[in-house]
Amino acid sequence: MHGNRAATLRHGPRAILLACVAGVACVAGVACAPTVESPAEAGHRRDLRDAAIIAQQLGHVPLVQAAHVTLTRPTADVLRGEPGAAPASASVVLVHDARAEAAALTRDARALVTAVAPEVTSARIAVVTRPSAPPPVLAAVGPFQVAAGSRSGVMAALMALLAACAGLGITLAVRERSRRLAGSAGALHADAAAASATATSSAAGPASVK
Repeated sequence: MHGNRAATLRHGPRAILLACVAGVACVAGVACAPTVESPAEAGHRRDLRDAAIIAQQLGHVPLVQAAHVTLTRPTADVLRGEPGAAPASASVVLVHDARAEAAALTRDARALVTAVAPEVTSARIAVVTRPSAPPPVLAAVGPFQVAAGSRSGVMAALMALLAACAGLGITLAVRERSRRLAGSAGALHADAAAASATATSSAAGPASVK
């Protein structure tokens, strides 16, 4: 009896340790297990993928500048035994060049949606076409290209700038001329003063000799 008790005491800590390790392993396995998507999540991901494919294909249609597609298909929940809620539907928004024919683009969009998602009937496909804004009409103003509507304003601004530059040039020229004239007058005055001093000293020389 004492032998069994001693064996139990010896193996008790080991058994507890093994139980703890097994528990941690179970928790780690559950935490690291991959998440299983529900049917609704898988269906939503599939709708996003197919909508991106349709939008990419529509973007290659001539004169189409941008395409936005929303695709919704009901997904039956087999685990819960719930059927799909509403019928499948799709909405397409096309931004196109003004030269494109909206009816032809609508027809192409419906055909492409039906090809990628056959569950969506043509009656459940809403297509909105919107022409893009026309490019601005440009006019040449010297070496620049400006919008035709702003040509007169740009011309007036350039004329005002030229007038300001001309006025500044004239002002600088007048100041430079005045500075040069003042310098010349000063030089002439200095020369006259020097000549007068020379004449005075010459006249005083003979008088002092007498």
